[in-house]
Amino acid sequence: MRHGRWLRAQPRGPLSFLLGAIALTAPLSATQPEPEGEELPAFLVEALAREGELSEPQGFELLDGMVKLTAPAKVLGRESYDGYDYVQLGVDSEFPIECYVYDNEMNVAALLQELGDRFVTLLAEPFGGVLWRQIQAMGGGLAAGVPYLAAEWWYTAGAEESPQVGALKLATAGPQELGVVCSHGELGYRETFVAVVETLLGSLVRTRGAPSQPLFREVSLVTMQGLRVGYSETTIDVDDEGDFQYFTRQAMAIPVDETTLSATDSATSEWAGPDGLVINRTTVEAENGEITMNLSLLPLEADRWRVEGTFQGKELQASIAPSAPSGALTGEFAILLAARDLLDKPRADRQPVVLRQWQPDADPTAPTEVAIRPADGERSFVLDLSGIEVQVTTDEFGNPVRMEAVDGAMLIERVLHQGQAELDAALEASRAARAAADAAEGR
Repeated sequence: MRHGRWLRAQPRGPLSFLLGAIALTAPLSATQPEPEGEELPAFLVEALAREGELSEPQGFELLDGMVKLTAPAKVLGRESYDGYDYVQLGVDSEFPIECYVYDNEMNVAALLQELGDRFVTLLAEPFGGVLWRQIQAMGGGLAAGVPYLAAEWWYTAGAEESPQVGALKLATAGPQELGVVCSHGELGYRETFVAVVETLLGSLVRTRGAPSQPLFREVSLVTMQGLRVGYSETTIDVDDEGDFQYFTRQAMAIPVDETTLSATDSATSEWAGPDGLVINRTTVEAENGEITMNLSLLPLEADRWRVEGTFQGKELQASIAPSAPSGALTGEFAILLAARDLLDKPRADRQPVVLRQWQPDADPTAPTEVAIRPADGERSFVLDLSGIEVQVTTDEFGNPVRMEAVDGAMLIERVLHQGQAELDAALEASRAARAAADAAEGR
């Protein structure tokens, strides 16, 4: 992508990223090379090098006290609207950094795409409208456990013979079932912008209605050809019956040409037993802010399954029949368990494992075979999903820390891992309880 090659949106992962598929300054990586043999005008070089002045961190509240935040900038003003609050943060630049905090969850990638277009148009309007615009950099990262996306646009406005040159930096995130957007409409100030955004996100505390802390949590960042374009966040919880909820939320924004981002946001909730067998599963996916998939997998009798919902704008109802040796379906949780079992064996004893899964990106009406094959490396295996091969490196517990498509198109790297001991204890307790129940019933 650094050499003018643009990627088209692919289906998502860990599995969905790879099936249908690093902070600004360091988080913002240029999508466009400097023209060969040309130099930027001196005024532009000077403008891009500017940085602001950060102040002592200041605390403030938004959304009627529901959210507490801290920023290393002067709070210049706050306003409340229906569903969100707005704050201006001064960093010794002509224009302040502007942040919006929404009181509900938002599609993080779609926000980046939609507001990038809208804000550039608004910034250029006083000068007569946009003449030219370009996605100049992509970024994002992790701020004290909060993943976020970021991008920068350059544009010109006004008369073609003497255009005005401007820039927009934008970051979006979805912490604690809220939406957060920060923007800065001025050339330069990249490190300043990153510092404010990451401090703001890392300090956010929700005082009312905060979601409970999960048993287990991981966050991974997605890179394509050197550009950070997305993230995946996975949590695992256990209920009183010893069943596990595996919940994954993903956001990815990919430039498809010099001016356009393709945004994909998705969420999957899967319930499974301690053996990894699926109880039920729901996947919701939006492309550029529009729902393209809202499907549920529900059990019927005799190892049959019902699929219902909407897919690509149409109602879908289908049944999945059992197949030998069993109609049982496994899910994302089963991959974690199967990989752990495989890698715990001596290398000479490791054999391929094939799982039957419901992967609606591949085929919502039939099972998809997912193969886990041993690979070179003590903690490595190859994941084969309908011919798409992914090289996976794991930690000592079988959790992926690095997933790379064999063709090199996509890299997923774990940046946060919490709750391993708690998950292992819950698995052990659930399996022991079920073994005792089976023994009591003579099974």
